[in-house]
Amino acid sequence: MRAKLIRWLLSVLDQLLYDWWAFRLKLGYQCWGMDDRVRRLLKVPARYYAKALRSLGARVGPRVTFRSGLFFDNIAQGMTGLSIGERAYVGPGVFFDLAEPITIETEVVLAPQVRLLTHGGVGDRLLEAYLPRRSGALTLKKGCWIGTGAILLSGITVGEGAVVGAGAVVTADVPAYTVVAGVPARMVRKLREGEEADGNCN
Repeated sequence: MRAKLIRWLLSVLDQLLYDWWAFRLKLGYQCWGMDDRVRRLLKVPARYYAKALRSLGARVGPRVTFRSGLFFDNIAQGMTGLSIGERAYVGPGVFFDLAEPITIETEVVLAPQVRLLTHGGVGDRLLEAYLPRRSGALTLKKGCWIGTGAILLSGITVGEGAVVGAGAVVTADVPAYTVVAGVPARMVRKLREGEEADGNCN
């Protein structure tokens, strides 16, 4: 009986703490605008990310693991363009550019400091004619693995079971069960379906 009471009290306390963070997010946005919401999201404890993102319109499946220090950009319209599937892992310091939709399917792994970029360009500046704006949705298919510090540019799809090596810059679609690495990313080898990559990609 005492153990049940303790568990209940802990769950109530946890909900109150989350409600406090949710209140701070809403109040900050209403008083100081989107920049404040982005700043406060950086400070949300990792265990509250799923609830916080859902409250802002994102679709987050069950048993998603979040680590701290995530950064979200271009969320003026909320987070309706973000979808994270069941049992995905989002490592510390991952950057989400939500100018266009980002779809992360089930069991995807994002290692620390991954950058998901859905748009790019210099704007109305000297080099605009040479570097026009580029934008497009990102899709990470079931079970793919994105290594530490990898950068995914706009409009690409990483196929099911594919592996992106640490520090790679991905500029084109990655076929399913393929290992890519380098700048720009190039195919290293093909995986047989169900085969695991070695530990040197993260």
